[in-house]
Amino acid sequence: MRFILSLVFACSMSFAEQLIPDEQKTYKKVGKVELQLHIFNPKGHKASDQRPAIVFFFGGGWSGGTPSQFYPQCEYLAKRGMVAISAEYRVKSRNGTSPLEC
Repeated sequence: MRFILSLVFACSMSFAEQLIPDEQKTYKKVGKVELQLHIFNPKGHKASDQRPAIVFFFGGGWSGGTPSQFYPQCEYLAKRGMVAISAEYRVKSRNGTSPLEC
């Protein structure tokens, strides 16, 4: 049974869609670290469009996490006409920062 479950899990991972933001923009530089906004735009989006937008900040208690945690939600909302953004910020595991320094 474990073998079958492992096989199903492995197959589902190999067929998983790789989600990639439409663009990334640096919103802040701290030393050598550039913090990015990972932006998912609706199909046919123009910079002059006025559309609803949402910004996600990943969870992890300022100790870990990545913007990709919200890629599925960003993709879902972009397909429905919204601009969806997942913001990167400094965390303890990568940058040695506290919540006050993020």
